Amino acid sequence: MRHIHEAIWTKFNIDPRTDNLPFVGTIGTRDDLAQLFAELGYKKGAEVGVREGIYSEILCKANPDLELFCIDPWEPTFKYTPRKTRRLYQETVDRMAPFNATLMKGYSLEVVKNIPDKSLDFVYIDALHEFDPVIQDIIHWVPKVVPGGIVAGHDFCHFRTGGVVFAVEAYTRAHNINPWYVTRHDKEPSWFWVR
Repeated sequence: MRHIHEAIWTKFNIDPRTDNLPFVGTIGTRDDLAQLFAELGYKKGAEVGVREGIYSEILCKANPDLELFCIDPWEPTFKYTPRKTRRLYQETVDRMAPFNATLMKGYSLEVVKNIPDKSLDFVYIDALHEFDPVIQDIIHWVPKVVPGGIVAGHDFCHFRTGGVVFAVEAYTRAHNINPWYVTRHDKEPSWFWVR
């Protein structure tokens, strides 16, 4: 597993001698995280919370051999009308058509029941951002990732309704996860650790 951490340290220019958690490198974005998955030879992953599939496409372009599960309810919300929701879903269908991607329409905690434990090389969580949904997604998706795989997600930043920072910090502290990482050069940083 050390080789995985060394790849992370190199990719994100991280000094592993620091005592501060999370580790934050001087370079790197979530696009670099997608490249890291490819460099590590990860072949099967899931993105939870896809919307129009922009990051799903980035993951697949970085790793043409990737089998990706794209999970999203694609249902109307207070932000998205039925018409806009249909458009977002169709954009995802069109965007992901060239790749080995399976669109799974449904809520995270329902879809996760259909994914066998230790069957994914990575999961990238970018669904609901309040504390309770984030912590539930982490709790239910972590077992789906193989040891040596990566658990990751988006929006490690503070905003009015966001609970991502608190959920990730609570989970990593409760499970004594050390080291864990945050990308530096994203407007909305990504968080991740090696399982």
